[in-house]
Amino acid sequence: MEQGWSSITWESEANIGYLLSFLKRKKEVEKDPDPRLGEWLEKFDRDKTEAAKEFWYETLMGIDASLREFF
Repeated sequence: MEQGWSSITWESEANIGYLLSFLKRKKEVEKDPDPRLGEWLEKFDRDKTEAAKEFWYETLMGIDASLREFF
């Protein structure tokens, strides 16, 4: 790692907060009926850091699968 570059905890916490607020908004404000929203929110209630990692991993796998269709 280059000098002056390091992981800063608040950046990760802020990103988790953005993700959680997005999921809450989809469910509570936009009234999205997708049952997965409730499942994700329960995961965030139990352990927000692990839930965020799992969410981003699943998102990455979905993107990867979509791109494989084109290449």
